[in-house]
Amino acid sequence: MATTPQPHPPSPELIFETLNAYQRTAALRGAIELDLFTAIGEGAVTAPDLAGKLKVSERGARILCDYLVVTGLLTKQGARYGLTPDSALFRVSLVGCYLALEHIVAYALLRAASRLDSPET
Repeated sequence: MATTPQPHPPSPELIFETLNAYQRTAALRGAIELDLFTAIGEGAVTAPDLAGKLKVSERGARILCDYLVVTGLLTKQGARYGLTPDSALFRVSLVGCYLALEHIVAYALLRAASRLDSPET
């Protein structure tokens, strides 16, 4: 006899994941525009080092890197950041994926925004 699946209790998980999707995209795009993964791969592994190399504030570098640690795109041991296998793929901007990802993100955001402004037909 087949059993009916029990419904899930209400959870805000989907709402929070959806709200955070934009933040994750914005953080990744910021890292790409700054060439953050390349800088870390070349040895700038602390917030002060990254701030100097990328010409950003130390606080901003630390906040972005810490967020990327939380999302799984960077590692952190003490004050030192490192690349994950996924972010290492984007370390060298000549890989081609690097530029392609930036364009995919920009295109997806523009398409989503344009649908919000268009009246339904």
